Amino acid sequence: MTARGLGTAPIGSTPFGYGTSASGPVPPRRRILAPYIDPTTGDCVVAEDGELEAMPINRQRVMLTCLTRPGSSSVLPDWGVELPPKITESYPGEVRAEVLRAHRFMTSAGDITIEGVDTETTSAGRVQVLVSYTDMWTGESDRAISYG
Repeated sequence: MTARGLGTAPIGSTPFGYGTSASGPVPPRRRILAPYIDPTTGDCVVAEDGELEAMPINRQRVMLTCLTRPGSSSVLPDWGVELPPKITESYPGEVRAEVLRAHRFMTSAGDITIEGVDTETTSAGRVQVLVSYTDMWTGESDRAISYG
């Protein structure tokens, strides 16, 4: 009598017997969330129940890249967006070029695809930068707002 393994094959030939691998549907991508940061104040937002509000992680990455000025990080001194010092006719194009440069680490890695960069001057005289992009982790279109 031959001893059997865990499958239908004798011990020593294949430990789990013969068979074909099973395939199933591709699991949906998990939506990875990060603490919600208010683009106006830069503070994390706390919900009424005391928990931190959440936002998609790539939205937070885009927003933080826009809010960070080059040279302000000792670890990544070139990271961030350097806004032009004066608002001129070429200002929107200069901001767009700078935003594209600053987010190259995300676009080249395939994390996001930037669809558009818009600038507006608010009534208070602050510049609002709106980055429209597709989050390649989820396939969803999103926007991130930051103030210069």
